[in-house]
Amino acid sequence: MNRKELFYLSIGIFLTVIAWVIADIKFLESQKILEKRIESPMVVDYSIDKEILKTLEKKRD
Repeated sequence: MNRKELFYLSIGIFLTVIAWVIADIKFLESQKILEKRIESPMVVDYSIDKEILKTLEKKRD
């Protein structure tokens, strides 16, 4: 192998590694987005109990 071939081979390997790193970063970002979408929101049903309010008013008086 002469210097020119070695240079082209080095550039090819370098670009392959760069593309591999970029693809891996994109994959990890997409996994984070999917994890966020999977989390289900908490639905809270608030209800006011009138008896408790009356008991608290009696204790206050």
